[in-house]
Amino acid sequence: ELLQRQRGVEISTIGGPGSAASVFLRGSNSNQALLLVDGVRSQAAGTGGFSLQAIPLGIIDRIEIIFGPQSSLYGSDAIGGVIQIFTKKGTGPFQANASSGYGGYGTSITDASLYGSFGDTKTTSYAISGSQEISTGFNSVATNNRNALSQNRTGYTKSGGAGRIAQEWDRGQEFGFQFLASRLDNQYPVSSFYGGGIGSQISNLGIFSLFSNNQINKDWKSMLQVSQSNDYSQNLYSTGNPVYKTKQMIYSWQNDIKIGSDLLQLVAERKTLSGYSNDGGVVSQNQNTNTVAGSYQLKRGSHLANLALRNDSITGYGPQTTGSASYGYFFSKQIRGNINYGTGFKAPSFNDLYFPDYGNTNLQAEKSKNTEIGLHYESSGLDLHLIGFNSTITNLIQYTTTTPPCTIAQLNGPNYGCAGNAGVAKISGVSVGGIAKLSSLRLKASYDQQNPIDQTTGFLLAKRARQFGNLGAEYRYQKLNVGAEGTFQGGRYNSGNS
Repeated sequence: ELLQRQRGVEISTIGGPGSAASVFLRGSNSNQALLLVDGVRSQAAGTGGFSLQAIPLGIIDRIEIIFGPQSSLYGSDAIGGVIQIFTKKGTGPFQANASSGYGGYGTSITDASLYGSFGDTKTTSYAISGSQEISTGFNSVATNNRNALSQNRTGYTKSGGAGRIAQEWDRGQEFGFQFLASRLDNQYPVSSFYGGGIGSQISNLGIFSLFSNNQINKDWKSMLQVSQSNDYSQNLYSTGNPVYKTKQMIYSWQNDIKIGSDLLQLVAERKTLSGYSNDGGVVSQNQNTNTVAGSYQLKRGSHLANLALRNDSITGYGPQTTGSASYGYFFSKQIRGNINYGTGFKAPSFNDLYFPDYGNTNLQAEKSKNTEIGLHYESSGLDLHLIGFNSTITNLIQYTTTTPPCTIAQLNGPNYGCAGNAGVAKISGVSVGGIAKLSSLRLKASYDQQNPIDQTTGFLLAKRARQFGNLGAEYRYQKLNVGAEGTFQGGRYNSGNS
């Protein structure tokens, strides 16, 4: 719900709060967005997506969204954009916060956090937070589906914690550790094909990293990080209890070098991805990615420019090269225009490659090209944004029933088809939004008009609307904060366009 209040974002779920959620950025597929938690990639190897619903809101400090293809900066999956979640960091004197809230359907939320820092020249900073959400849920099945799906409540329990500790052992020299761990137990209505009734899913996320940030000299900053990301889920329903496991190890070294008013950024990275599933048969696979990337940000008076280039060498695919170029111009201190062009790619998921009787090891990566033009007004009391975008995504990986790529055995069942590079999508649209700050009153509105089309069928892409938007108002008086928000959305089709 927090993301759905942002312009350019659509959400689709298969149940009530706590259920698996798909996030669509500017009309792109849900697995074409990348999730970063404190800079660490979170991903399920099987589907290529992420378990955003498993992260409790109470341990999040802020969320940032970057739209458009960002593969030249972040690699695979960042075709539609990047969602960055930041947990709390410790600064200043010791602080402790706690809150508890209650609502309908047996819903309760409890949060607690403490953070701060100590020391004069060699500072130690710390932060730790925890959160728990519980709900008995409600009947989330639409009226026209109630003959096929259970009408019982679908509740959930979500708990998690995050922490960070860092030691500045000399001026500009910092070493630290951070983590996030969460567990979600949620219920959802099960199709009669799988036995019907209410199923449940267990989702566990774990993200851990060691980092060293070092100011080599006044113009050169080095950031070294070793991270591990784990994603575990299990579906519990009458016809089986499949398990899905993902483990990622990421070793990255980033160097930011100032050249006058410009900035040169160089990145070297290695990622090892391993996945396991026993859904329909045991699949256990590994994949390595070696990366080099660079970008150059230039500023000359009212002119801004950025060039980026990245090469990812992935097991089984060879090199994938992506790039981007952008130009911005300040017409005044408040008004800025920009134009961007970028390419992106998404490597096939392990399910696409190896799922029994469906996978296709000859798949190619999905590719994208995106052009964007925008006009922005930013002042102390008013922010306005008008953005037009156009994207073409080729080699879309979809279910297909032709041979090739399918084998005769795959066409004969049980899936009667296979994964293939069978689709092309074109997405164009306009996004407008604004925030007005009027003394104690804050108003927010956004509207998106888009045309996300599957060029193969001529239909709208599944679960995406042509129009959607948000309205919100918030009033603050001393320590009292009162607000209301609403979203609206045009009609959307399911995967069968019905």
